[in-house]
Amino acid sequence: MNTINLQEILRERVHAIALEKFNIKLDAVAAEVPPRTELGDLAFPIAFELAKRIKAERGEKLPPRQIAEELRVALESTEGVERVEVAGAGYLNVFYNRARFLARLFDSLQTVGDSTEAEISTNNASASDKIIVEHTNINPNKAAHIGHLHNAVLGDTFVR
Repeated sequence: MNTINLQEILRERVHAIALEKFNIKLDAVAAEVPPRTELGDLAFPIAFELAKRIKAERGEKLPPRQIAEELRVALESTEGVERVEVAGAGYLNVFYNRARFLARLFDSLQTVGDSTEAEISTNNASASDKIIVEHTNINPNKAAHIGHLHNAVLGDTFVR
């Protein structure tokens, strides 16, 4: 499982929970990447939309924070999620279990490392495909420094 798959799983879970707990069928579940990592890896502002829809459809007024709290409890049990926090008036901030992701990535890299070079190249691209790796893009309006050389060496090594 990668972060894109986890994001889709979380969207589906929010959709299912909204239908199960609030009897609201959502068309789409919006997810945002928070501006800072301390706010989580993914944020759902869905509690606000649910509060509006509940009020419109049932006349019941539920605070978005209360709705977010119910969603939080249900989302925390999702595999790959370390924790879910309710922030502000009702944002759901999801924190991924990064240790688990890194362990899976390491395992998959070991598996790929055990493959032969021919197997790797046939799995990722055919001989006629052209792959472009862009690196060493120094800002011409600023002075070059050792960090630029570091990136140039890394990029060149990666390509080889």
